[in-house]
Amino acid sequence: MFDKHIMEIRESQIIQLPKILDRRGNLSFIEGENHIPFAIRRTHWIYDVPGGEKRGGHAYKVCQEFIVALSGSFDVIVNDGKEEKTYHLNRSYYGLYIPAICRKDEFKKTHIGKGATIGANATILCGITIGKFAFVGAGAVVTKNVPDYAVVVGNPARQAGWMDENGDKQLKITN
Repeated sequence: MFDKHIMEIRESQIIQLPKILDRRGNLSFIEGENHIPFAIRRTHWIYDVPGGEKRGGHAYKVCQEFIVALSGSFDVIVNDGKEEKTYHLNRSYYGLYIPAICRKDEFKKTHIGKGATIGANATILCGITIGKFAFVGAGAVVTKNVPDYAVVVGNPARQAGWMDENGDKQLKITN
């Protein structure tokens, strides 16, 4: 299960990596659970990012990160929901450790009204309200609130009609 610990800004830190100097070129490396406080399960890198573009903007519940500027430089903005700190990365032998971040206080509640029906594999975005006795079709992707008694289908979900409290179809909406 997820660790209930909530990351605070001060837990992010710059870590200096080993640096082996050699006239043919320097060498740095990372060993998981030795140089960084977690086992490495996957690596990925971003490149050819145009100046001024933003990447990321998300948080992980269980994934920890270690970010290295292999070439060039960039800023990493870390926000724990209470405060924000910017780290400038510009050396390949320094990296930024970011522990898992949990922002439960920022999760938006999804409300499902009395008697509502949700079909298999329907996706409902956070913060959406499904009205009472509404019907969400199988596989629908709900991106907007659904009114009481409405029938929605499709991707994105669109209103296709109305139902009553017994599940009987009412007048159909025509576009």
